[in-house]
Amino acid sequence: MTTMIYIWLAVIVIALIVEAVTAGLVSLWFVPAAAVCIVLELLKAPQPIQIVVFLAISLVLIVCFRKMSKKSSHIATNVTDMVIGGTAVVTEKIDPAAETGEVKIDGKRWSARMEDGSCAEIGEQLEVLRISGVKLICKKIK
Repeated sequence: MTTMIYIWLAVIVIALIVEAVTAGLVSLWFVPAAAVCIVLELLKAPQPIQIVVFLAISLVLIVCFRKMSKKSSHIATNVTDMVIGGTAVVTEKIDPAAETGEVKIDGKRWSARMEDGSCAEIGEQLEVLRISGVKLICKKIK
């Protein structure tokens, strides 16, 4: 095997190690780019072409990933915006002592707690104040 194959394999291994150690997608797009360059090396493509192809593929994957990331974060923000300030109906008694409680809003069921630590009975309507983890924090509508 030639030296460039070892270099591209090292890029793959380092990218995978960095990806495994970090919490977000930091280096994953370098793996397919380096794999393509291994194929180019086997086909005897010149090293400058391999480097340009590596950079081009990496750049395209980074740009595509950013677009997908922005779309998914935009959707999550919209869901949050639609729920907060909305009216939820209690479907399971909210009882802080028993740590139970569920509401339904926009056709979806959420775990819920009352802001003031009180109870809420099935059928009561509540205003959603905020989201804490996976629970809606609510207050009674007066």
